[in-house]
Amino acid sequence: MSTISYSEKISKVIFLIKENSSQKIIAGCTALEKLPEVAISVRNISELKQIEKRETSLEFGSVVTLSSILKLGKQNLPDVLFDSIKTIANSNVRNIATIGGNISGRNFRHTLFSPLLALDAKLTFAKPIFTNITYKTQTVPLSKITEIPPEAFLTGIIVPLADWNYSAFQRFGPSHEISDDSGTFTFLASSESNRLSNIRIAFASSFLFRNVEIESKLLGAYLPLEKSLIEETVSAISKKFDEECEKNPMSPILRKQFFNQLTLHLSELK
Repeated sequence: MSTISYSEKISKVIFLIKENSSQKIIAGCTALEKLPEVAISVRNISELKQIEKRETSLEFGSVVTLSSILKLGKQNLPDVLFDSIKTIANSNVRNIATIGGNISGRNFRHTLFSPLLALDAKLTFAKPIFTNITYKTQTVPLSKITEIPPEAFLTGIIVPLADWNYSAFQRFGPSHEISDDSGTFTFLASSESNRLSNIRIAFASSFLFRNVEIESKLLGAYLPLEKSLIEETVSAISKKFDEECEKNPMSPILRKQFFNQLTLHLSELK
C-alpha cells in the first residue's frame, strides 16, 4: 500500500521533503511500474503547469504535459523537441506524461535528454532554506546534472531558442518500450557565409554524451566538410564515447547506430 501526500504549493512539498527526504516526487507516473511506498504528488501545483515564452527561451513547468507542449505547434518549438515528443508512446500517454517526469529517471536517460542536452537546456530546482519552509530556486545546466540535488525537486525546464540551419533527431530501439537497444541522437548545426558557426551533437541512453571541445574544433570549417575532417571528428568522438561505454556498457548495435547517424549528418552539412 502506497502513502501519497498531495500538494498544491511548492512550500508544502519542501516541508514534506524536510520531514522525510526519502519521499519520492510523482506527477504523471507513466514511467513507473508501481507507485513508491511513500510519495508526494505535485500534479496539482498550478505554477508547475505554466509555459512561458520569452524572447530567447521557452520555460516549462515540470508538470506540463507532453501534449500541452505539442499543442504549441512545431512553428513555436525547436524542431528536435517537437519531433522527439512525437515519438513518445501515444496521445493518451502524452496527455498524462510530463516533461519533468521524462527527465527524472535515474537509471536511463529517456527520450527528451538528447534534444534538451543539444539545446543547452537548464533545469530549475526548489531547495529548502534551512530553519523554515521557505525555499530558494537553483538553476543548473542539464549538462552538469548527474542526479537531482538532495532535498530538492525539479520545478522547471528552460529551453533556449535559436535558429538552426540543420537539425535532426533519431530514436533507436523499440517504438513503445525501453530495451538495451534504446537511445536517442540529436544533431544541430548552423552556418554563416558557407562556414560552420555552431554545432551540437548529443546522445542519450544509459549515459549522456556530448563533447563541447570536439564541437568547438569544427567551428569555422567550410561546408561541405572535407572527408578527412569528418573522419577525424568521428575518430575523436569514438575515443571519448568508448570511454563512457567502459563505465556504462551498451549494445554494439546501439553504438553502431549512433556512429552511422553521426557520419551521415556530418556528411550532409552544406
